[in-house]
Formats: sequence, structure tokens, C-alpha cells
Amino acid sequence: MMHGGKSRGGVASPSFKNGRYSRYTPQQLLEHYTEILNDPRLLEMSDDLALFHTLITSALEDWTKAEGANTSGEMSDEALWRKTRRRRREIGRMLLTRAKLVLTETTRQASERQTLTVEQALAFATALADSVRSHVSDKDVLNAIAADINRITSGERRG
Repeated sequence: MMHGGKSRGGVASPSFKNGRYSRYTPQQLLEHYTEILNDPRLLEMSDDLALFHTLITSALEDWTKAEGANTSGEMSDEALWRKTRRRRREIGRMLLTRAKLVLTETTRQASERQTLTVEQALAFATALADSVRSHVSDKDVLNAIAADINRITSGERRG
């Protein structure tokens, strides 16, 4: 018997990590992985929220249709009650998941608004330097300010 002859490979293997470098990764899966990885909107949740809202609406519509369809007495009261309870739990889970998506997207958007791009930071620094140069004429003070700015931008601490 050969060592590892019946060992599971790929995703079936207990040592499988992510398959990125595995010869067992299906080509189509690898193509989708690469495509998603390069998506500039990967972290945005608005599409997921729209899909989830659609699924919740559909589940509610199905529930309404199912309860209306039982007026002929096709289902016992107990069976209808169990089915209704299952639907309520399912919709409740969907609403909780939607709430988590909303919170995640709101947090992401707030973070995005509070972050300066490199271009914005450079524009601010340039405007600040121009303002200092236009209002301060003392060369020693200008040199001291320039030294402080150099120290700050190099990550050095004062003291």
C-alpha cells in the first residue's frame, strides 16, 4: 500500500486552507475568485442589502399566499401553525441578517467619509504651508515651522 494512496485531496482534505495555490482548485472557481478579488466595490454592501430586501419581500409574499391558500382547509390548524412559525423564524433571521448588513454598510460609509486620500492630505498640507508663508515673515519662525513639519511627516516625536 502506498503512503497517502487513499488520502483526500483539495477541499475534501483536512489540511485544505484556501485552495489558492492548490492544483485541486477548479479553474472556474479560481477565475471567480480572481474576478471578485479585483472588484473595487468588494466591500460595499448596498447590492447585498438590495438582494436581501428582495428576498425578505418575496418570503413575506409567499407567506401571505400560503395562508390565503389554506382557506379551503388543505392543512390542519396544527400544520399551518408549525409552517407559520417556521416562516416567522426564517423571516426573523433574514431581518437580523439585513440589520447586520445595514450596520456594516453604514460603518463602512462613515469610515470612508472620515478618511483623507493622499491627494487630499497633500492639498491640505500645501494650503497650510502657503498660509503660513503668507502670514509669517520672520525667517527663524518659518524655519522652525518647516523643521516641525519635517519632523511630523517623518514620524519623529518631539522632545
